[in-house]
Amino acid sequence: MLKIGLRCVWKSLDEKFIKNMHDSGLSVFEVGVFSEPEAVDYKKIRERADSCGMCIWSSHLPFENESSIVQAEADGRARAIAINRDLIARGSDVGIDKFILHPSPIVEEERNREECKKYAMEAFDVLAEYAHAHGAVIAVEDMRLDCLGNSADELLEMISVNDKLRVCFDVNHLFNNTHVEFIDKLKDKIVTVHISDYDHVEERHWLPGEGVINWHELYDKLIEVGYNGPWMYEVGMGIHDRRSRPLEFTDLYNNAMEIFSGKPLSRI
Repeated sequence: MLKIGLRCVWKSLDEKFIKNMHDSGLSVFEVGVFSEPEAVDYKKIRERADSCGMCIWSSHLPFENESSIVQAEADGRARAIAINRDLIARGSDVGIDKFILHPSPIVEEERNREECKKYAMEAFDVLAEYAHAHGAVIAVEDMRLDCLGNSADELLEMISVNDKLRVCFDVNHLFNNTHVEFIDKLKDKIVTVHISDYDHVEERHWLPGEGVINWHELYDKLIEVGYNGPWMYEVGMGIHDRRSRPLEFTDLYNNAMEIFSGKPLSRI
């Protein structure tokens, strides 16, 4: 059975939050760094995780504004790479060995897509080697239609720049392939996943069962190709038009158990 986890914003990760995850059946989490990367204290988060019996599986690197690796200006791209290198160095010091990276934020229409792809691949190559030197890997995430890496073929093309690169499969970002097609093409390149549901119109980050994904088919296919990473939820926990109350951590655990056992998915 896969370990169950949650992608968390780093500022939320106090001891009470981590303990609540553990007591609800979750065993791993991802540290999401989307703002103030210089302020992230991986050491303190690791100490809190250890005290609660939890494991930090991965950290999500920042990707927008000054952290974008596809900025038009070379100095900006260099600063973005430096921000990521610093996070990789500090994270790997406390045992984090997987760092999730978006190929790009939204690529504006006036920007040349091939130019952005070139910049992204240059950064991938540098960061893959840097992570490897620190005992870690870069897992490039598949993205929505208006970003780079929005299909299995494009993602394969982009990670071909360095054979140390791996993939984070965000199932809620997929619009150009079926989930089975994506898994068949990426296979053992997939080292982690982001789990949430959607309506195949927009990314939604819903709980599995609230959208259109065939979860039992997706899970079975991952197991078929040998995936043994965690079942890492990346869901919005609040109320929306397909959910009657906010989610609790136990809802994530119960949802995963239903998927793993092939049972119908309960609605909240």
